[in-house]
Amino acid sequence: SSSCFWPCLFVLRVMVSLGDASRNVKVAVLILASLQIGLTAGIVMGWPAFQRLLIDNNVYSNLCPEGQVPCNAQVLKMNYIYDAGIFANTGSPVLTGVILDRFGPKK
Repeated sequence: SSSCFWPCLFVLRVMVSLGDASRNVKVAVLILASLQIGLTAGIVMGWPAFQRLLIDNNVYSNLCPEGQVPCNAQVLKMNYIYDAGIFANTGSPVLTGVILDRFGPKK
């Protein structure tokens, strides 16, 4: 899917850059990168449907005035969750890059 294009390209570039690293290191990097994609891509790409599900199940409905669901406070609180997902999805490759620069293969 298109939601996997950039993260998958990043994983492929990391695998190629590992070159002579042991097979176990390559497998570990592949597993960790796939885990990162799986944990963050779903909340970002599927957020509108997930938010509707949360509202239907009265998540944060205690922030709304009586009988007024959804309300701005509820939606705003849910948008904080979305912001955290976006930050994790786009910010974690920066952390991964720093780790690979520090502990990656030495030439």
